[in-house]
Amino acid sequence: MVAISIKITQSQFLQDLSDSASIHFYNSTFIKTQHFGESCYNSGQHISLEGPHYKIKDGPMSNSSGTFYKTTCADCLVLSAKVESPNFKSEELCLYSKRRKVDPEEMREFAAWCLKMHRYLVMDHTKELCPVPPEHISSS
Repeated sequence: MVAISIKITQSQFLQDLSDSASIHFYNSTFIKTQHFGESCYNSGQHISLEGPHYKIKDGPMSNSSGTFYKTTCADCLVLSAKVESPNFKSEELCLYSKRRKVDPEEMREFAAWCLKMHRYLVMDHTKELCPVPPEHISSS
């Protein structure tokens, strides 16, 4: 992840943003890895796609849905997400790229996507990414 704009609409706890994050797709599994301090956290969920729209069901009470958008950046993707669970609700826009840092013009394009959201945060491209655990890859 290069940058994120997040609007938390309901939370019973403080939401810490990770130091780095990445997403991976294996068949119909969406795997998100996040690095917080010295620890890695991984989550793998089944994803259903219909065109550029997706839905992720993470247990009986947590759902995410959103849309993947292409940008003028050749290796970038903007992901919109609406996350809903009993204790947490948010709206997010995330900029992903194969590169850890994008050009200023590409970042300005993402900033335009965020006009109706909160100010975006840029991830520190020097922070380590977490590896995808083999069990997530083999279970797909």
